[in-house]
Amino acid sequence: MQVKKFEARSMKEALEMVKSQMGPDAIILSARDNVKSYGLLGQGSVEITAAIREDLNHKKKFAESRMREQDRERFQQSSAQAQKKIINKYVDSYMNKTAAANASTASSVSTANTNSHAGTGIRPRKGAMKYIDIEDDQINTNNSKSSPDPKVHNEAQSLWQKMNPREEEIQNLKQEINILKEMLEKFSTGSQQTMNTSYPGLSYGIPYELSFLFTKLTNSGVSEEVSSEILNLAKDLLQPSRLKQKSIVEGWVARYILETTPIASQKLESQVQCFVGPVGSGKTSTLVKMASHLMVRENKKIAIVTTDTQKVGSVEQMKIYSHILNIPFAVVKDPSEWGKILRQLSYADYILCDFPSVNFKNHSEVMYLKNLIPEPLVKPQVHMVLSTLMGDQDLEIIGKNLKNISAHDVLFTGLDQSSQHGSIYNFTKKFGIGLYGFGIGTKIPEDFEYATKERVLDLIFRITASTNNPMAHFEEGASST
Repeated sequence: MQVKKFEARSMKEALEMVKSQMGPDAIILSARDNVKSYGLLGQGSVEITAAIREDLNHKKKFAESRMREQDRERFQQSSAQAQKKIINKYVDSYMNKTAAANASTASSVSTANTNSHAGTGIRPRKGAMKYIDIEDDQINTNNSKSSPDPKVHNEAQSLWQKMNPREEEIQNLKQEINILKEMLEKFSTGSQQTMNTSYPGLSYGIPYELSFLFTKLTNSGVSEEVSSEILNLAKDLLQPSRLKQKSIVEGWVARYILETTPIASQKLESQVQCFVGPVGSGKTSTLVKMASHLMVRENKKIAIVTTDTQKVGSVEQMKIYSHILNIPFAVVKDPSEWGKILRQLSYADYILCDFPSVNFKNHSEVMYLKNLIPEPLVKPQVHMVLSTLMGDQDLEIIGKNLKNISAHDVLFTGLDQSSQHGSIYNFTKKFGIGLYGFGIGTKIPEDFEYATKERVLDLIFRITASTNNPMAHFEEGASST
């Protein structure tokens, strides 16, 4: 993350400096009017602090490096939206060329292998995947002057493993046999107590056959209490013969999680949408993402209101976000001002309200937050914003205060930063509050998504967890150029 300060005579000039030096994806962290004079003539100035992620900065530099001088000058004078399109165009073009080159290499390998079978009576398999011979001896025989390409060889091995899934099953069976051998050895030496305490979940009454799933759930962040509750229920409802079949047990647990995950309605029931949460939960960024989402994708009229007048720079930050989105902005300093503000913004489809972050362990702060929320006659819809990086104990304290602030649903942020997402299921199952959405990263509005039961299950079981970064090839190529 790169952070810079810019000083100019006006806000417009300062924003132009940010766009020119850091690109259209830069985020404004703060802005203020300097009391000191600017320059020799003693004029006032505006100071802006902006930040940009390293990967986004790399994209901008990469695009500029491919432009001619005259094109680069026109690029600098373009609007932020136009700059984004230009950058994406250069990046997409580079990635398409890279993908085409990889496809060409794969095609060459496939053709070479097809030719190698000519005259041998061996035909490639029919289907989506072609047969690839990865025998080292045969490769060396066909081309004794050169060694096989390691990259092609690895790809061939990967394809061979996909075509022969039984190899993985054999390895799992061998691992289970080794475990059984160890257990028999312990039993034969009379260490029955050691054997009984050698697997996870025994203290909760979970049989050995389900210990693997107890470990899988707890490693994903599901609490031991919730994991044991689910598995003990599976033990009581499934036949003993089926408990020994991992696929059946995992399927039962997956279905149970789907059925017991509460999801809130995606439809916004009120004009007034309130966002509350503890310090560091990503409440403000979630509000901005949702405002952008409603404007860009649903074509709604949006207004932003903030009540956070205590945190330094909070009002200025929200004002800048509203200026960027070109939407109305208002500040409520006292609950008595709500009536006037809501009448002035009555034309808006939705009014998104940001509230100060509070310590939910402090009862007085919770009551202060409760009094700031508009009266029930307005029927505000309150979203609790939490981070997946928070511990279960902290989440439990917040959960006990949900009724005090009349929270309707919950949004979890930081999905990209956490490796244990079971806390989401722990929270919703214990307090029965529905999930509304997720914050995934820092992009606006791309890194906001509505919650689904399937997404929660995916996060816990890591079904489609991917380590592939779509920009990985681009970043490698950019660093080498």
